[in-house]
Amino acid sequence: MPIKGWRTDLGPVEQLPPAAREALRTHRRISPRLVAAIVAGLTLLAACGRSHDTHPTIDEARSELRGYIEDITQATASRYGVVDDRGHVMDTVKIIAVPESGGFVGLYHSFREDTGTFAVHLATSEDLMNWTWRRQLGDNASMPTIKPASDGGYVVAWEQEPPNHVRRLYYRSWSDLLAGPASKTFDAPLRLSSCAEGTPNLYAASSLAVDVGFHFYRDCQLDR
Repeated sequence: MPIKGWRTDLGPVEQLPPAAREALRTHRRISPRLVAAIVAGLTLLAACGRSHDTHPTIDEARSELRGYIEDITQATASRYGVVDDRGHVMDTVKIIAVPESGGFVGLYHSFREDTGTFAVHLATSEDLMNWTWRRQLGDNASMPTIKPASDGGYVVAWEQEPPNHVRRLYYRSWSDLLAGPASKTFDAPLRLSSCAEGTPNLYAASSLAVDVGFHFYRDCQLDR
């Protein structure tokens, strides 16, 4: 029994998975309701198979990332001892994609010979190789990180001195991050060490709440 040109609730028969088309061809005497159930089931199975093919597992993604990191000879470009266009060394740079910037944004710290302290800077890049300095965000500051806020804007954190503690800032928009003031600033009190807490990492961030991890100097003797 030819099935070319048939239509089902799922579309033209020709667009169905091969197993579904075979079910229609060989079971032409089965009730239409049962055929529809068979077709739907086979289509779901086929979709699940395609989903598995296009979405790697966590372990597969980690393995791929590890390969990129370890096999540097396959990199299409590289740059060591990176500095911005003003000569600031881009130590501990944290990079995120920001379409409004024309590419990427990097936050990093540089040592100031004149004061003997660190400062946090922001730069932009179109290719990850060449960086244009945009502004200094903090003085007596180091180990910066940045994360887009889930409700818009950007959350920034760094290690502020003195004493060494985590400072968190919220910028409502890219234009504020580029040239304006932070709309919210919070200096976290020392909780786990009386000497130093810093090197923050942002796990989740919004204008209302921040999930942050950090190092602390346990008993003023051991960094944890």
